[in-house]
Amino acid sequence: MQAEAITSDGIFTVGFAKGSVETMTEDIITATLPQQDKQYDFRQLQDLQSRLMLVADRNQLTAKETGVSVEMYSLILDSVTRLGNVLRKLRKSGCVLFKSWKSQFWCEQDRRVCVEISIGNEKDLPKLVGRTNQSEKVQHHIPVIAKFLEKCLDEWLAYIKQSRSEFYFLNFFTTDQLVILQQELAQMGSERKLSPHVFSLLSAVKDDCKLADLETALRAAQLEVHTKLSKQRSALDTLDNAGQTEDRDKEIESYNQRSTFVKELVDIGYDQTLAEMALDHVHAEDISSCDVSEAILWCMQQSCDKKEEKMKTENNVQQPNLKFEFTDWNAPSSSTLVSIIETSLRRTYQKSDDGVRPLIENLTDLWTHFLDSVSSSISDFIGLKHLGIILKHLAVSETKSVKRMYASNYKVGEPNLIVCPAGEILKVTLSIYMHDRNQPLPLSDEVLVCHTDTTIDEIEIFWRRAVFADGRKIHCLVNADILNYDVGEATERILHDLILETYHKTGTG
Repeated sequence: MQAEAITSDGIFTVGFAKGSVETMTEDIITATLPQQDKQYDFRQLQDLQSRLMLVADRNQLTAKETGVSVEMYSLILDSVTRLGNVLRKLRKSGCVLFKSWKSQFWCEQDRRVCVEISIGNEKDLPKLVGRTNQSEKVQHHIPVIAKFLEKCLDEWLAYIKQSRSEFYFLNFFTTDQLVILQQELAQMGSERKLSPHVFSLLSAVKDDCKLADLETALRAAQLEVHTKLSKQRSALDTLDNAGQTEDRDKEIESYNQRSTFVKELVDIGYDQTLAEMALDHVHAEDISSCDVSEAILWCMQQSCDKKEEKMKTENNVQQPNLKFEFTDWNAPSSSTLVSIIETSLRRTYQKSDDGVRPLIENLTDLWTHFLDSVSSSISDFIGLKHLGIILKHLAVSETKSVKRMYASNYKVGEPNLIVCPAGEILKVTLSIYMHDRNQPLPLSDEVLVCHTDTTIDEIEIFWRRAVFADGRKIHCLVNADILNYDVGEATERILHDLILETYHKTGTG
């Protein structure tokens, strides 16, 4: 029988093919019988399970009489399905560690290696393996791995939630869009050009975002991060021997003085680039005392000079110390996502042992190392914290301001429900924004027009933009009645949780 052959000699594969974009669980689960050169997709495996259970129930036969264990087949298939579901959710939530995950499970009971896990598509990357012992076979490995990945999913979603709560402007982008920005902006400072689509995305925060706007925001963000790190290191250094840390303290102090000096000029109204150039045209005493009088005179003289190309050339030559380089934020320039995974895999590869526990320990080490790395920044991937700081500085540079006027029949600071005929929804929505003719039409971050495919992620970031906004904008959720049941239920729950969160933060309610 087919089921008997699968449970005794079959190989289950759960994972993503190279370059695939599968979003359904059935697209990432297959079973093969190498000896018979047969392959079963997920629907065929489910159909086989249904027929097997139907026949066994109709004839009231035991597993021994049918020649195949119905319980064994169902146990393996249910566990594989559970694993496929959580793996799909991890990838959909933007966890790049699982972007190319592929796991294989050998059902042959006498085979020592019953699990093989590939993390990436690179051929040289080591693989994690799981081995059987007398009491733990493949059917014991699969559900434990699935449970571990469910724990990873909970931790990852909590990390995303915390980041969105800490950095408001992350909520202008879906999880997929954040991953794109994390990968693309990490290329800044390299020879690779950014995709034009990046600037289209960033225009949600800074209208008509240009490369110059992004470079200014990047430089300001890096200054902020380095300043914070310098203060932290300075505090730690006070606990060490003063003589050993004297040079480092001077270097940190000098960096902070230069940053403060530049900020003072920018606050006055001078361009960031020009302010940085002024550092090389004033005395060191002026920088240490933050006396910008000489710098202002120099900036005024340069402003009268219309030879922009000469200024750009001088800027490139004279400003190596303040040039932004993401590879220097928190990680060595050689640290990439692949190298971090490879380091973890090679370390865990040497301590593999029989049973489920050693495999889970290896996966735990890999997961912990991955979280620690992407929480900051590496050379080919910006952490959410750093991305949030960049977006904050980009938003500060926005010159266009919006301050909506509310109609008298609306309650400010509370959700307002408007019910109208379907054919008038868009007209009614636009009318909400027409009380002040001097204000623009609704912006993309103010309105979410729902449809049957609207995701929970889109709903959550919309609610976060609305609930934690500064009160200058009006946010409208349109066509909420056509959301599917799961998303509709989540819509109400998320709004309730976020409102409670605001009460907790403000101490009201």
